[in-house]
Amino acid sequence: MATAEGTPVAEAQDLQNDLRRAGIEPFGWVINATLSGSGTRDPVLHSRTTLAQAQLTHVAQVAERVWTLPWTADIATADKV
Repeated sequence: MATAEGTPVAEAQDLQNDLRRAGIEPFGWVINATLSGSGTRDPVLHSRTTLAQAQLTHVAQVAERVWTLPWTADIATADKV
């Protein structure tokens, strides 16, 4: 699981490569706390959404399967997603 930011995606890709070298094929990736599709109009969150889109595009190119979980402000709601 990773967030759609440069460092977590790079670390997850390194892990995927390590697993493949060990003969283990990862089933897929889960991208956590995505703002994509949130419709936010907040300038700061909107800029994060724009930056995250490049990471989501990259993940789609390197992963067999990808799931995204939306960002939520309520931690109790996050457990039910």
